[in-house]
Amino acid sequence: MLDFSQDKYSTKKANTEGVQYIFCDPATGEELFEDDDETKPVCAYLLGKDSKEYKAYISEIESKFRGKKAPVGSKAKQLGYDLLARCTLRFERVGLNGKEVESSHAGAVDFYKACDWAREQVDNFIVERANFLGR
Repeated sequence: MLDFSQDKYSTKKANTEGVQYIFCDPATGEELFEDDDETKPVCAYLLGKDSKEYKAYISEIESKFRGKKAPVGSKAKQLGYDLLARCTLRFERVGLNGKEVESSHAGAVDFYKACDWAREQVDNFIVERANFLGR
């Protein structure tokens, strides 16, 4: 028998505390660091698709648009930015326009709007359950 209640199959802790995601250079795929010694990663702490925040937002959107035409264009993009922002607990060493990105909902939305490649990385990370298992 395989006991599925084992910690290695649970995402609960990681989806409460968040998991560090180190941003990668979009051209090389190499992790980004602020220093040459690679001790200061450029990162975000994220919640995944099993988190209560993710599930609550998806439920909210489903209820809001039930029986209505699905949002498209800029409205759909805004919903995506909001979802990612709700799953972003904080940033470390992430800058935009010469200033450190604020670890807030508004700061995350602004960052994801301005930086498509970083948004895509975060979007891919939070939907991959394996990133949150057994942590």
